Amino acid sequence: MVPVMTGFRWLNGYRTQSGLGYPQGQRAAGVRWWRLLLAVPVGMAAYIALITLVVMLWPESMQNDILLRPQTISGEQFLNELTGLHLSLIILIPVVWLMLLIMGQSWSQLLSLTGRFRWQLFGRAYLLTMLLALLASLFSLADPSWRLQWNPYWLGFALIILLLTPLQAMAEELVFRGIVNQSIGRWFRQPLTSFLIAMVLSSVLFAWIHGDQQSPLLWFDRFWLGCLLAWLVWRTGGLEMAIAIHIANNQWAFALDVAGGQWRDMLQESAITTTEIVLHLLMMTGVVIALDRYYQRQQWQITRDTAG
Repeated sequence: MVPVMTGFRWLNGYRTQSGLGYPQGQRAAGVRWWRLLLAVPVGMAAYIALITLVVMLWPESMQNDILLRPQTISGEQFLNELTGLHLSLIILIPVVWLMLLIMGQSWSQLLSLTGRFRWQLFGRAYLLTMLLALLASLFSLADPSWRLQWNPYWLGFALIILLLTPLQAMAEELVFRGIVNQSIGRWFRQPLTSFLIAMVLSSVLFAWIHGDQQSPLLWFDRFWLGCLLAWLVWRTGGLEMAIAIHIANNQWAFALDVAGGQWRDMLQESAITTTEIVLHLLMMTGVVIALDRYYQRQQWQITRDTAG
């Protein structure tokens, strides 16, 4: 690792030997600007085509009642639409593949500046996030209104959470912390400037797509999560930890709602309390700082052993 040296150690980031940070990954991969401008509209068209195909083949999964009228639909329909919601994001993965093909950038170059996916980073980030999520959830479990309830649709929810949620979370990271982050950062020569501008703009887009525009605090929660993950990507030079955190966060949140019998409200942002938002902000900040400390210690150990 070649750190970007600044007056603030927490702004130091991973760089390639040529001095480029992760947001400048397209520069590192030699992607020409015209290829990016071609890939964006083609990617949008491909997404529209794929989502249209899903609607045609499985219209029941795209009724949107899960967001508008979750209390009025059957459990089977809820599962169908939850699956459809996941699929609407998972199909971003082949869209990203198509865009990379047009740009001449490989998967490994998008996933990490090291040119490979670091599974150890991913695994440890996932386990730590799950552990801290469990500790944070003790506040919810202590709430008298929360109690473990039998769910007749538990198998369907389990399959979605275990099989589809990881792909959905990975797709979002590939797009927001990957493609969007690098597509913005490539236009700036100075690595730190590239990181800061790409972090803010990609996080605003992330919050705008996810957050309830009627709730400033909930919008800030999504924005802050985007900033935290973009910062971790900058620090580590890859998407591994960001993907792991996103997967664990979504899986645990869905599982807690299903176990507590609150599954019909799992996508209702109006059901989220201020206390829950604040706890989530604190938990995710703690997770990211802890993982960054782990990563920096690992890099220091590698450097010391190599020097020795």
